[in-house]
Amino acid sequence: MKKEYNLEGITCAGCANTVKERFSNVPGVTNVEVSLENKVATVEGDASVDALQASLEGTKYSIKNNQPQKGRAIFARPFFCILYLSPHSMVRRSDKEERC
Repeated sequence: MKKEYNLEGITCAGCANTVKERFSNVPGVTNVEVSLENKVATVEGDASVDALQASLEGTKYSIKNNQPQKGRAIFARPFFCILYLSPHSMVRRSDKEERC
């Protein structure tokens, strides 16, 4: 069975590879693809969500909401959000944030 999971904490290709490696080592997983752009892991097999989440222990990564993704919208944010962005509303990444 193929399921998609939203991921939190992945910010680079190295992060995506780490998640892919960890999910690949979970019993019951036959194939894993991780999309950095969409922050989604596609997992084939019969592994449970709890087993996948447990494989990420000790990392900054997690499965968002612990549930498979129902479907993917092309435009995830309402159009009005784009209209109201301004340079003053943009948030810079602080040096205190955890980096890869």
